[in-house]
Amino acid sequence: MTYANHASHKVHPPVAVANYLLGKSKEQGKEMTILQIVKFVYLAHGWCWGFLDRPLIRTGRVQAWKYGPVIPEVYWMFRPQGVVIHDFARDSHGKPYQADMDEEQTRIADDVYRIYHPLSPIRLTAITHTKGTPWAQTLGHYATISEDTIRDYYRKLVRKAENA
Repeated sequence: MTYANHASHKVHPPVAVANYLLGKSKEQGKEMTILQIVKFVYLAHGWCWGFLDRPLIRTGRVQAWKYGPVIPEVYWMFRPQGVVIHDFARDSHGKPYQADMDEEQTRIADDVYRIYHPLSPIRLTAITHTKGTPWAQTLGHYATISEDTIRDYYRKLVRKAENA
């Protein structure tokens, strides 16, 4: 996969990106769990760092929880729905949050959905728990995972793939 980097500096509310990914799932008539939605937003953010050298979501939002990296506002926005997510996150006026992603960000989010949606929750957790991942490098539960760590990890993965 290659993506152009037009040096846009758009960042998005994490719940808006989550709604975008949930919409992809709904279009395909598939369910999405809270674990998936949290991990997909994180993975899309990481891959944007790797491919585009810029974040997808507002930075400083990722924490190291027991089962991997979590963007707390995504978790807490969707958690009241239970394990399976049925509806979009909405603002105080009842309108779904929407991400105004550029073309490259949208392609990465689409690829994250396509590649990771078929994976089981156990496999998704294993991917984000691998030795050397930003989660594994962060000490303490609920500690903030640094954006530098996320950026450097995903840049390294992209370089490794390009040189393979």
